Amino acid sequence: MTNSAQIPSSIDPSTQGLAPLSEWGLILVEGPDAATLLQSQLSNSVLGLKRTIAGEIAHGHDVRLVGYCNPKGRLLASAWLGLFLIQY
Repeated sequence: MTNSAQIPSSIDPSTQGLAPLSEWGLILVEGPDAATLLQSQLSNSVLGLKRTIAGEIAHGHDVRLVGYCNPKGRLLASAWLGLFLIQY
């Protein structure tokens, strides 16, 4: 838990509203059946997500909070899901 004494008194305005998520990872799912796979495995719909260009910040309706559950419905992991246009 973080208390107010642990929060830095000066916040860089260029990063206001952003937080480091060093414990989080990134999973890239691609291919013609990627949406079908995710739709069948996650607790929230992947349909209708707006594309975000890689390097931009996805927000609002561009991302969804999803859960990955075991067959009994117990949450194994949670994640923020976004649809990013990756150009190779």
